[in-house]
Amino acid sequence: MAMVSREIGEVSPNTATGPALEMPAVVLEFVRLLEAVTYRNQANNAIKVAIAYVVDAASTLARSKFGETAIDTFRGRVSNALANTARELAGLGWYAGGGSGNYPGEVVSEYLAAQRNYLDRWIADIRQLRALPGGPYRAQMYAQSAEQVYQRAYMRARGEKAQLPDLPAYPKDGSTRCRANCHCRWEIKRVSDTEYHAIWKLQPGENCEDCLRRAKEWNPLRIVNIDGVWAFATALEPFGGFGL
Repeated sequence: MAMVSREIGEVSPNTATGPALEMPAVVLEFVRLLEAVTYRNQANNAIKVAIAYVVDAASTLARSKFGETAIDTFRGRVSNALANTARELAGLGWYAGGGSGNYPGEVVSEYLAAQRNYLDRWIADIRQLRALPGGPYRAQMYAQSAEQVYQRAYMRARGEKAQLPDLPAYPKDGSTRCRANCHCRWEIKRVSDTEYHAIWKLQPGENCEDCLRRAKEWNPLRIVNIDGVWAFATALEPFGGFGL
């Protein structure tokens, strides 16, 4: 997996004539943002590759006689695509958010566990009907759902240094009616030494009722520091609920 170098201001031994100059903060921030955009583009490409792969697997199964070998092959192809894509997206999101070292393994394992449950039910339907309910479009949604891994890893990296709690839901995680078609995103802002705001941002176009509600209720979702521990303010005061 190609990564952008994270070493800033490094000078080649062959060209160094003195100590490396310290980068101004504004330049470092610009480089960080440029890296984040590069990681985001790589993530988009990884998702496109996964979509093409699982759609091809679904089309191949649809042309078969839905024998056990064909169904098992289809299941294996989808499972492998989800696992490989999730690992790649976790790494990209983690580094895009400024994380160091390895990304938290549960970001991938929890996603794959949930997707296995969905896939098991779909495979059961396929075996019973000897058909492909939902067609290639449903396979595409499985690949699209991997986007949540990137966002989860990115947010975990952003919040790691401050030890912020994991957010209650993520776009494309299946907890909204639009499911893998969700185009929303989280935005996190530090408003003081004892408070962060997490905001569920809608994107232009049609949005489902759940996303509209979250954009209202989580605008912002307050994260406050109480006696050295970061927690959601919603646990301390009445709140409309997470809508999950």
